[in-house]
Amino acid sequence: MSVTWLSAQTADEIIKKNIEARGGFDKLSTIKSIKIIGKIQSEGVELPMVFIKKFPSKVRFQVDLNGQNGITVFKGDSGWMIDPSKKVFVPTNLSPKEISQMKPMIDYFFVFFDNFLLNYAKDSLNPVFIGKDSVEGKEAFKVSVIMKDKTTLTYYYDAKTYLDIKHEVKFNYLPEPFILNLRNFFTVKDITIPYIIDTKQGNMRNTRMLIENLQIDNDVSDEIFEMIK
Repeated sequence: MSVTWLSAQTADEIIKKNIEARGGFDKLSTIKSIKIIGKIQSEGVELPMVFIKKFPSKVRFQVDLNGQNGITVFKGDSGWMIDPSKKVFVPTNLSPKEISQMKPMIDYFFVFFDNFLLNYAKDSLNPVFIGKDSVEGKEAFKVSVIMKDKTTLTYYYDAKTYLDIKHEVKFNYLPEPFILNLRNFFTVKDITIPYIIDTKQGNMRNTRMLIENLQIDNDVSDEIFEMIK
């Protein structure tokens, strides 16, 4: 691989081709809501989950914890949760610190479908092309960007398809990055997303998310983001 060929690549060009591969700027930038239905697998346990986002800032993430729903909701700068695994059985407001740590983590785990780099120049982000790497035997372009909250996102784009095949998410308050491997892409309404997302941090157990159903711009009521009474 020649140095001249590497220098000819720019973050702008790679990101533009990635956006085209995922569905194109016009489609991705005009999405009003998404609903993802799937499962989370870890250590032999399988948990049904539902992720709903109503752009720009409403998120609901629900996981079935052995018959009890764990629910996390964000509305702009506020949020609430129910988490039976932490013995939180009634809707409880999240503190600003909890929101500042939990919301980015959920956002970045679903970064394959978000719009962080659609308008990166307008948002004063500066992605940098680092070079080429190998991901599970595939050549990949490596692009890194520091977000406004100081989280560092490193994207690995398949050199042939330009789809995201790996993300590294480094939060400034955690010692090691989360590694996400994205596999088995499929297309719904001209939008392409992975069916499998494997996530791991350091020596922690691997978690697999399976995306079984994607709904785009179906009616999403604002009521589902309100605290349950």
